[in-house]
Amino acid sequence: MWSWARSPAFGQSKDTVTYEKLKDQTDSKIVEAKNLAADVQGKLANAQKATASKVEEGVQLQKTLQDKEVPVQVKIVKTLEFLKGPLLGCIKFFWKLFCCLLPYYEKLFKAGYDFYVWAPKKVITMVVGVVLCFFGGTYVASLAAIEAFRNMGGERLLDELLFVYAELKKVHYANEKAEAAAAADSEDDNKTFDELLAEEKYAEIAQKKIYLGMTVITEPKKLENAIGSLWSAYIAVLATLSLQFAKVIALALGMAETVKPLFERVFVPILEYVLDPQLHHWIKSIISTTLNLLIMWIAFYVIAVVASVYSGLRGGRMFAIALMGLVIEQKYVDKIPNEWLRGHVAGWFEEEKNEKGEVTGYRGYLDEVIGYALAAAGIYTQITSNFAIFFPLNLVLFPLTLIEWILRYQIVVSSVGSG
Repeated sequence: MWSWARSPAFGQSKDTVTYEKLKDQTDSKIVEAKNLAADVQGKLANAQKATASKVEEGVQLQKTLQDKEVPVQVKIVKTLEFLKGPLLGCIKFFWKLFCCLLPYYEKLFKAGYDFYVWAPKKVITMVVGVVLCFFGGTYVASLAAIEAFRNMGGERLLDELLFVYAELKKVHYANEKAEAAAAADSEDDNKTFDELLAEEKYAEIAQKKIYLGMTVITEPKKLENAIGSLWSAYIAVLATLSLQFAKVIALALGMAETVKPLFERVFVPILEYVLDPQLHHWIKSIISTTLNLLIMWIAFYVIAVVASVYSGLRGGRMFAIALMGLVIEQKYVDKIPNEWLRGHVAGWFEEEKNEKGEVTGYRGYLDEVIGYALAAAGIYTQITSNFAIFFPLNLVLFPLTLIEWILRYQIVVSSVGSG
């Protein structure tokens, strides 16, 4: 039976009704799209204004920090005011993550140090050789820095580093104890860090933390000398690294200057369209810095390839000589039961020494076979993995990775600044 409720209006077909519904839905979607576009455009404009305001605030903070007449307390307060908000939240998150992971890396470092003290010298040399073979290109700046530290008196610098770390641990534990006591105390004059931060009492925060550190540290003169020695060694190491990488970095900066006009011709119109007009004076600086960093990354990749080959050959040689020396020390050849085989193998372990009496190799080809095989494996592994560390070793070596990127950043910034 025909239903008048479901029938189209008089004079209209089903196709007409369907078209009108489709047209209404399309108009509704167009309105929603326009509203969404207006909302996105408004948020983008607000973000650009906030960015411009933050950049201006950062410029003012830089002027304040460079002004020698401004007291230190005011500089601390201004810095804390600049960091408040999401940036301070990010810093607090990473600080909590650092404090959470620190005990595990501390145990790992202690285990490595105990192994270094306990293990025979040739075993340490073998481990260093393997590290050079498989990580020489990945940690090219860190390994060069370690070598420079060792040449400057590594044992003394390590003792001073351990002393500074112990003092920082004392301050950290005292701060945790003070925060726990403040949280348990109901009095208003004893507040926690979060409470003072919420009330924006930055000067009081700085005063309490500085006072706490000064009361906990009992040997300030020794701490001052240790920090001064470490800082001097760090500056010397950074200068050494800059000299080592100077040729490649100079070529990279020359390449950047050559292609900079092309990049400006392509990206200046794009950035002028994207950025707020008040930020247009930053465009050429952004392009120049980005281009320099890109060229520096290419330069460091080339350095890593060359370093992987060099460190692989050197590490394989170190491993082979140390391994064969360990075999001689432990008299494993004498334990071979067959006399003919023992005499034949003993010929492979006849030492070759230089004028200083140092072992440079062995008469047979066994040390070359072991060394070059390990070097080939290390070089192939590094290049094919694009100098990435596999899981979970990347977590174990994360502190060294962080140091590597800090050193590279320092070298790049100093080179770009001098260029």
